[in-house]
Amino acid sequence: MNAEEFEAMFGPKGLHEELGAENEKMGAPEHIKSNEQAKARDTQIAGNHYKKMRVQPWDVIDDLPHAQAIGFYRGNAIKYIMRAGEKGPAKTDYEKAIHYLQKLIESL
Repeated sequence: MNAEEFEAMFGPKGLHEELGAENEKMGAPEHIKSNEQAKARDTQIAGNHYKKMRVQPWDVIDDLPHAQAIGFYRGNAIKYIMRAGEKGPAKTDYEKAIHYLQKLIESL
């Protein structure tokens, strides 16, 4: 898959359309449809090491080309799901995966 195909499938328009249709089909709660929940950057899962930084890593990632940022957030969500329970409580890893998915959705 080349960069153009990736962007068409996973870029802002492709994922917005895909997620919007899926939310409607599944009857997603209103706060998910309207993004009324707290922003991902307002939350820190397991510690406050990132919140203490003057520039958060997400600020740097958000300055990358959009397709790269999307890939980063998706990849980290997958990482935390696949390693759940290996480095600590599985629940914490799943919460971190959800956190990255929330950031992914906000980036669309």
